[in-house]
Amino acid sequence: MNQTNVLRAWSLIEMMTPADMGTVDKMKVKMENEKDSYHTYIVSLQGLEIGKPFPWQKGATYRTAKGQALQFCCYIGVYKRHHIVEITRAYYEDHPKELINPDNRYTYIASIMVDQDGNYKEDSFYLPMVSFLLGKMQSNQKFDYASLEMDYKEMSDVLKEKAAEVLVNGVEAGSLKKLFGLLEERLSLDIHSLMSKVRDSYYVRFMRENEEQMINSHFIGDLGKITSVA
Repeated sequence: MNQTNVLRAWSLIEMMTPADMGTVDKMKVKMENEKDSYHTYIVSLQGLEIGKPFPWQKGATYRTAKGQALQFCCYIGVYKRHHIVEITRAYYEDHPKELINPDNRYTYIASIMVDQDGNYKEDSFYLPMVSFLLGKMQSNQKFDYASLEMDYKEMSDVLKEKAAEVLVNGVEAGSLKKLFGLLEERLSLDIHSLMSKVRDSYYVRFMRENEEQMINSHFIGDLGKITSVA
């Protein structure tokens, strides 16, 4: 195998790496409202059923025990990682074998950041590259490896622009449902079938105000540049 093929294989592995949702842990938070303020422990990653209020809709201002303001990361289209392997095998193999020891950890199709007042934080829409690739594979579309990164960036930019339009009046169940439908349509991906038992839930992470979103790979862009000159 030559150098270019090795780099392309490495790049594809990076592209197919699931986005990390982090661990479910507890955070000590001070909730302030007009009546009182007190400390409580909350789960920093919460699965919320559709129809139940989001944390920013409860009329409370959240701060860490040290007084730091909080923001929220909302994960859209949460699913188990083994679906990535299943869709990839079905795309490349005529008779894919049954998975042994499937990966049941969770990942997601896209994420957005939300402030304390329920407003979408500008330019925070994030689409992991694996979500783009799954749409291509599930709908049996051919893709050109040479233009894959550029095609992904174009799709990501379009969806980021559309997300800002859909969420302009705040992040709530109705606007998230519109964004969900937009993702399914533009990615040609049946997200509902991936979500299975968590299809009626959104996942929200409590984060410190200056904390950054987790992304699945920092190396894809660099690998693409190296491959182009290899």
